[in-house]
Amino acid sequence: MTIRDVLPGQPFRPKASTWNQFAEAARAHQARRSNPVPQGAGAQWMLQVRNIGETGLDRFDAVELVGPSIADRDNAIDFDRLSLFDVQIPADPLAPAQLAIVQETIAPGKVGRAIAFGVSPCRELVVESEQHTRARAGASGELVSSDDGPASILWKSDASQATRRAVVAITQARAPAATRFGRIIASERDLDSWRWFYDVELVELDDQGIFQADPDLDPVDALNIIEAGNSSTGTQGNGVDADQLPQGFEIVPIGVGAVVELTGPYGATETEPGFYLFSVANLVDGVCQA
Repeated sequence: MTIRDVLPGQPFRPKASTWNQFAEAARAHQARRSNPVPQGAGAQWMLQVRNIGETGLDRFDAVELVGPSIADRDNAIDFDRLSLFDVQIPADPLAPAQLAIVQETIAPGKVGRAIAFGVSPCRELVVESEQHTRARAGASGELVSSDDGPASILWKSDASQATRRAVVAITQARAPAATRFGRIIASERDLDSWRWFYDVELVELDDQGIFQADPDLDPVDALNIIEAGNSSTGTQGNGVDADQLPQGFEIVPIGVGAVVELTGPYGATETEPGFYLFSVANLVDGVCQA
């Protein structure tokens, strides 16, 4: 419906539909005046996005921002399409990617709205750990909690609910490698060098200040970066010259039961869990020869 201008003195009798539009606009204006947006409130970056996937997107699905829907013509960029972005469910959920949350259902090949920076609910949050504070897009439109990710979890529903809901702040900034604690449960020496491969169980402090292992998590692989340059001879990462060790003494691995501070995982893929790093100087142990 078109709202037409009326000249001064011209008879005017608005239709009900026209009057209702004015009334709705007036109510919205009054609401803005009585409930103004606080000064300094964060902006929402809303984009027009095109679903390039083969399935439809539901409202509040998490998607990967693939890039602008630019048509290259004779190697020239079609700049009038820079504001339209292609999105899809991530092809590789573990690969770093820019995130958006769609704000309406979008059929394959169709265009809709999505938030690329700001605060939004998500349709579902899969919680890998209650200690996670960030999230990434999953393989089916859900968000997955993680140590790293382009969204910060502001609120999540109670663990008793079958489907967890959440409100997240999309920042696109990925957190630095997360810090966790791990308890060494085994080690294996790397050939003849003073390096070891470590098996570590992930642990967390309980309310009594005791480290408890998470029974739902498998042990992980870890390396000690102090040992990174170690070899079979010469000065090692702990500053000890292996060639000068007295008979009966040797450099030893970090002991079983030790709790170390971990960062990672590094090198994780969809099928491989990756590995963690820690930094602890190795001790020298042995028995004096008679």
